[in-house]
Amino acid sequence: MRPGSKRLTFLSLSSFLSSLVRQNRSVNAQFAAPAVKAQKARAMTTTASALPLAEIAAVGPEIAEVAVTCFAITLVGLAIGFVLLRVESAVEGEE
Repeated sequence: MRPGSKRLTFLSLSSFLSSLVRQNRSVNAQFAAPAVKAQKARAMTTTASALPLAEIAAVGPEIAEVAVTCFAITLVGLAIGFVLLRVESAVEGEE
């Protein structure tokens, strides 16, 4: 290996890396503006979706009331079903 070849390799590697850095800067500058716009749009979307969330949170007591009513109806239905089973078994026992 010649003594000058290491220097040549280092210089070509250095120039290659510097060209990559230049390309990276140009790409970053090219895509930085749309990214900032997207972040602003995302922030506006977040604040816009906070209103429906607040409306849903305000209906919490009504949702709880309906859930309790459904639970009570289910328990009453089960009780009636078991009573009917007892009546049926009593009627069949008489026959």
